[in-house]
Amino acid sequence: MYTGSIPVLASKQNDLQKQALEAQRTDIATPVHLSGDESMRVRDALERYKTDHLDGLKNGRERYLQLARCLRKYQSKQVSELSNADLTDSVKRWSGGTRNRYRAAITHFFTYCRSHDWTVLHPTILPGKEQPRDVVLSLDQLRALYNAAPYQGQEWSQFLQLLILTGQRPSDLMRFCPSRAQGMDMYLPTSKNGTSHIVPLADRAFVLGVMTPNRFAHFKTTAHVKKRWFQSAYVPTTQFRIQDIRRSFATHLAEDGQDENDIDRILNHQAASTARGVQRTYNRARRLTQRRAIMHRWEDLLFQDR
Repeated sequence: MYTGSIPVLASKQNDLQKQALEAQRTDIATPVHLSGDESMRVRDALERYKTDHLDGLKNGRERYLQLARCLRKYQSKQVSELSNADLTDSVKRWSGGTRNRYRAAITHFFTYCRSHDWTVLHPTILPGKEQPRDVVLSLDQLRALYNAAPYQGQEWSQFLQLLILTGQRPSDLMRFCPSRAQGMDMYLPTSKNGTSHIVPLADRAFVLGVMTPNRFAHFKTTAHVKKRWFQSAYVPTTQFRIQDIRRSFATHLAEDGQDENDIDRILNHQAASTARGVQRTYNRARRLTQRRAIMHRWEDLLFQDR
């Protein structure tokens, strides 16, 4: 069994730990002269960063809130006064993927601050270890979420119900508009893995996705709607995430006996499109008939097999 990746990962983790300790010593022991405004405070730097960079991003507001949340206790301090120990402390309450997103936000923010000579600090926050998730929403919970979606407003109702009906990523679905439909198929021009994608639609999904106008392009994040949506459906908000809908979609269909390769193609998993030669030609055919049958079966599981 191949085990080469284990010592490599261990070595990288050890290097990051050494860098963090060295950076903390440097923070304390080495005064550095800055040519920029050394009195720039964190709150003011954040506002400048928001205006210069974040306002131009689709998820800029979410990134701004992440930084404000992490750096709340340091808002009145000068940027040049912050150390790696402070930054590590600011994200210690989070773990796994959430910690890594906050870590990335802080790293980019300090790159911006260094470009203005407000600090010389290079953040070396250790990454969080992401745990694989295996939780699955039951069919009853998925039905409850589907029925609770209208309470989130008309625009969000359409989007949230399509998440359940199609199993697509929220960020991919936000790129869809009815004018891009191809008959009974939803066409996504690009996706998280950089490929275009076709999603065959069953009856309910077709009415919601193709026959009904949407404003998905104006959506930036599902973070603010997830909690109230799950609460209104009596689904535990601490146990489940919106991303778990995709896993639940795949799990229930696989347990129903549907072809797992076709399920992967519906979900646009990269592994389903990386084959070569004859297999690649087969994948390009997309088995749309088989995939459409799976989508009809999915709606049957949700709404008829009760």
